Order: sequence, then C-alpha cells, then structure tokens
Amino acid sequence: MQVHCEKINHPVMPGDEIACLTTADTRRNKLSSSNSSEPSTTTMATIQQSGIIKIGPGLFQTENNIIATKAGVLRLVPPNRYFVDNNQHRYVPMVGDMVIGVVKDKVPVEQYSVDILAHQGLALLPFVGFDGATRRNRPDLGPGSLVYARVTLANKDLDIEITCESAPGMKKKDWSTGKSVFGELKGGYVVECSLGMARKLLDPNCYLLKLISEYVSFEVAVGLNGRIWINSESTNDTVLIANAIQNSEHLTYEQVVQMLTFLFKTKKKTK
Repeated sequence: MQVHCEKINHPVMPGDEIACLTTADTRRNKLSSSNSSEPSTTTMATIQQSGIIKIGPGLFQTENNIIATKAGVLRLVPPNRYFVDNNQHRYVPMVGDMVIGVVKDKVPVEQYSVDILAHQGLALLPFVGFDGATRRNRPDLGPGSLVYARVTLANKDLDIEITCESAPGMKKKDWSTGKSVFGELKGGYVVECSLGMARKLLDPNCYLLKLISEYVSFEVAVGLNGRIWINSESTNDTVLIANAIQNSEHLTYEQVVQMLTFLFKTKKKTK
C-alpha cells in the first residue's frame, strides 16, 4: 500500500486521494470504520507494518484507493487510524463519542429518549445504563434532565444508543456516589459551541481550560455533539467562563490571555 504521508496534518479536499491500494492489498488488508478524534504526527511506517487500516469520518474506500469526502485536515491516530478533522455544523454520532444529552421522555421499553443533537433523531438510554444501577436502584430522570454519556451504537438504519456506564478500562464509581465519569449533570449551565471547538477542548494539550482555572475553580463536561456543561461556585463565574469559551474559538493564545485578564481581573484566586 502506498500512502500519501505528506498529507497528514495538512488540508484535504473532497476527492483527494489519501492512499492507493494494490490488488494484493485489497485482498489482504481489512478496512473498518473508526471513531477517532485525536491528531498525531506519527509517521506512516507504523501503519504500513500493521496490515490493518481503519478509516473514520471524512474518508471513503473505493475499489483501489481511499479518498476524502469532506474538506478538512487529515489526521492520524496511532497506529493505523485516519480521519478528516473538519468543523461541520451537523453532528453525526460515532461509537465512543462522549455527548451531553437532554432527557425528553421515558419510552415503554425501560429507556429514556435523549436529545443529543443528532440529525438521525433521539438516542435511547437504558434505565439501568449507569454504573452500579439496577432495576430497583437507579437514577429517576425526568424531562429536561442533563446526562453525560457515550455513544454505544450509531447506525443510520437503527436507533442511536447511549450509556452512562464507564468504558472498558476506565475506573468505575457507583452512580449514587455522584463521582462517576458519566451520569446526570446537576446544576450548572449548558452552552453550545461548534463541533471543532468541542474537539479542541477535549484535546489534552488545550490551554484554554488551564488558563481559566488560574482565575476560578469550576467543573466542565464537554460533549463532542457541541454542548458544554459548566458549573462553578457562583452564577456570575459560570457565565464568565461560558463567555470566555465561546469567544475564544478564533483567538490566538495571546488574545485569549488578554481576554481572560479583562474578564477575570477582579476574580484571580489568591494562592
């Protein structure tokens, strides 16, 4: 297989060839869908040795090559996963996505219907889809309740399914402790942002949240569906944090520092 490694972390347009497969490669290699959202600068040597290629959003396999279907930046997640990072307006769920949903109602099959801003419709959350939950001991959510969940099924021909249970490998804490990673979000304030901004906030190297934490203590949950939940000690602080996040998307680092200095000039924590 010949991969155009010079395109990694560079803009691509719909129709651009990302990789060319030989006849032998087509028979030998498996190409499967992947939900990937973390960029990398890893070279292609690792991928060429793995024998398995996984393609994610924005890529499509034809008979002999892989092409881009969206405009954006080609990303690689080691060892062998590709996707096109773009700032689309419509949220398309992918398995593993962390999302913030709004409970709409209960459905007869012991599930909640939840709005996660997906174009396919509402998602389904089982009553017992929480760490440590049972039919007798579970959260009782009503319309308007907020949940932080992850997508477990995303198929255009089936209902979207989500869960508030921890992913395999994650440390689990019972929902009743209030310390589980996923579950009901109580209090706080929810704002919407672009999908690109949501991905930036989830990047471990994101400096924005670290800078804000120098001024005020707060909790935040970021959904890849473009929702952000913020909670702090006061409503005023929460609104300031929300404004800072929404206004920072197209600012440089220096501009962000200046903006935060202005917003929190009377709020800096005493050390």
